[in-house]
This record gives sequence, C-alpha cells and structure tokens, in this order.
Amino acid sequence: MSFSSTSSMSCRHFSRLNLSLIMYHNTTHLSGKAVATASETAKNQEKVVLDLFNKLKKPMSAFEVFQRISGGTVANPPLLASIRRACSDLSKGENAKLEKTTIKVDGPYNRPVYLYRLKPTYTVGEQLSLL
Repeated sequence: MSFSSTSSMSCRHFSRLNLSLIMYHNTTHLSGKAVATASETAKNQEKVVLDLFNKLKKPMSAFEVFQRISGGTVANPPLLASIRRACSDLSKGENAKLEKTTIKVDGPYNRPVYLYRLKPTYTVGEQLSLL
C-alpha cells in the first residue's frame, strides 16, 4: 500500500492504522518495486537502530545512534535523517519498542535533542505491583 498525497486515504484513517507497519514515508511518490525496496531498507534501518539500543541498554539521541552506527561495522550506514525517522517510528503506536524521554542533551549544532530509550516492558505481576 502506498501513501502518497494523491491517495484517497485521508489523515483521519492513519489514526486507525498500526503505525509500526508504516516504515517508509513515501514523500517522493515512489510506486511498485521502488516503494517496496525503500520500505525494506527502512525496516532494516529500524532493526539496526533497535539492535543498538538492545545492545547498549542506555538512552541515546538519534545523533548518538548515528555516530555509533556510522563508526561501527554496519556496511552502508543509514543517513542521520533515516536514524531520526527510525527512532521516531520505533517510539509510536501500541507496539512501540522505544520511547522518547523528556531528557534533552546538546546535539549537533549546539541545539537540544531528546534522548530515546528502550520502552520498558512489564510482566502482569510487575504491572499490578505498580498500582
């Protein structure tokens, strides 16, 4: 399914979709095989980002994720904008894997950026103990 500006799907329908399924934002109006390839690339980028969070188990900004990935062993590391999209997408919806914290740190260009962290998961017993 392609989501272009000419799509008959209105914005109100997006709220009913599981946003974790929409990994590639088709702003360049790709179609067919090209959009499928771009979607697969976005999915792989999200896996790389999530793997890093699972490995380090610490809050990080999208820029820090970018620095670690581009300085590491990942062949053809994603662009910073792709890392930001991945962090944002991974922190949305019912099945979010990350959460955006309220903590800001100085990012590139001396501008504050938010940190992301793995979204805590609780067992039923842990949830009940929080009440």
